[in-house]
Amino acid sequence: MILKKIQNDELRAIVYMLSSAFLFNLTWMGVKGLQNELPLFELIFFRSFISLLFLLPFTIKHSKTLKAKQGWLLFARSLFGLIGMGLNFFALPFLSLGDLTAVFNTLPIIMALLAPFLLKERFNPKRFWLIVISFIGVCLVVKPGHSHFSIASLMPLTAAFAVALSMIFIRKLNKQNTSYIIAFYFTLFASIFSLPFCIANFVMPNAEQWLLLLEIGLTVSIAQVLLTKAYICAEASFVAPFGYSSVLWAYLGGMMFWNEVPDLLTLAGVIFITSSGILIMRQSKREKLVPAGIPALKT
Repeated sequence: MILKKIQNDELRAIVYMLSSAFLFNLTWMGVKGLQNELPLFELIFFRSFISLLFLLPFTIKHSKTLKAKQGWLLFARSLFGLIGMGLNFFALPFLSLGDLTAVFNTLPIIMALLAPFLLKERFNPKRFWLIVISFIGVCLVVKPGHSHFSIASLMPLTAAFAVALSMIFIRKLNKQNTSYIIAFYFTLFASIFSLPFCIANFVMPNAEQWLLLLEIGLTVSIAQVLLTKAYICAEASFVAPFGYSSVLWAYLGGMMFWNEVPDLLTLAGVIFITSSGILIMRQSKREKLVPAGIPALKT
């Protein structure tokens, strides 16, 4: 009976995680569709504000209060999360959707690199080679020295570093705040910060653009809720690797709507990044550490 319940919980967790990864990619596709039509901070504001309104009732229901603890940590988490979001939004015009997603999925690797210094976790020497393999994968995807390479190609990697720092603060915050409180205050911070820039360069969206803005805010919000449910139903080390399905969805979306076809070197790089990330998570479970997970939350 207990085994059956565990199996059912794990199956639900897989469905939640796969659905979350798919919806996060719908969010990015919406942003990419508007990237040349609306200013950067207008996109950030509406993505954040719509998500804020959506998360409010969930936060009240599950947290019983909107009062947060560890305010400075919450501020730092929100700041680095916003930096990560902004860098990814800025990089979208210069990279394919799949390449951006693949490079950003180095997050678990970067967490493994930073954790010994910032969380005082023991560093396993085996991780060094996984980190090396992952960054070889990044080089295969962004291709430094290639004629199409630009500094913007490294922005998803910089964004992953910013979000990794954000995730480290989340680990500390989770001890006294619910995941809904953390997500709610991130969207509140991002909304307030981006509002003046949004007003200064505001472009009135047309009907189609309003629908896309609504789609961006709703899909990212539902994805956040599903991500939380996935981690409630099963251990992070079990469910997190399924978040790498976001890379598949991103390349499929890029091919369908923007004719972004990856070459063989890119596919090899994706395999390096994905396999390294999954192995890092498995190691974390054996060492009884909290895996970094997939960046979905994240931004």
